Amino acid sequence: MKNVEVNDLRSAIEMLESIPGQLVETGVEVDPNAELSGVYRHVGAGGTVERPTQEGPAMIFNNVKGHEGARVAIGVLSSRKRVGYLLGEDPIMQTCIGPVEEHVSMAGIPTEASILAMVDKALPGKCLNVYNASFGGGKYVTIMQFKKTLEIKANHKHMIINVADILYIKASVNDCYIHVTSGSVYKTRSTLEAMEAQVGEYFLR
Repeated sequence: MKNVEVNDLRSAIEMLESIPGQLVETGVEVDPNAELSGVYRHVGAGGTVERPTQEGPAMIFNNVKGHEGARVAIGVLSSRKRVGYLLGEDPIMQTCIGPVEEHVSMAGIPTEASILAMVDKALPGKCLNVYNASFGGGKYVTIMQFKKTLEIKANHKHMIINVADILYIKASVNDCYIHVTSGSVYKTRSTLEAMEAQVGEYFLR
């Protein structure tokens, strides 16, 4: 497996290309109206749509009818194992939340707290919040908000700081001083512009 820092779709595809069985491509023309999804219905299920289905690869269609030059990627997040690769973790969330009292609400829906605990066990310290919305009929959608982190070198070692814990960053020539909620201050060799590039939309001058 190629050592790739996954931060967008291109880098995700680059990583999956390096893992046997995780990505296939086709140059055969495909109609985006139903045909494309119909093809992937079989490929993504490992060649069969009858239960029990198997795990198939993600797929890239390089020749989409009526859309010259367009490419379509599908199934990038369609398996736990694949998401685990992309997050740099061992395949995540292998444990299902069972219908036991401590894990469900009055309506029989998994609680946000139990989902958060399960995800935190699989990915320690990475999940910030969970929102679990019911759509009735036993269907629900879980939205997970993951923590934004900042990687720095301070005190001669590499450190990871949760962006939510940063109070402010003060710059001085070629150094930055990162003040966090615990009261600690981390000095790192960097410019304010480089800090802004890492923090992104969370950065306010």
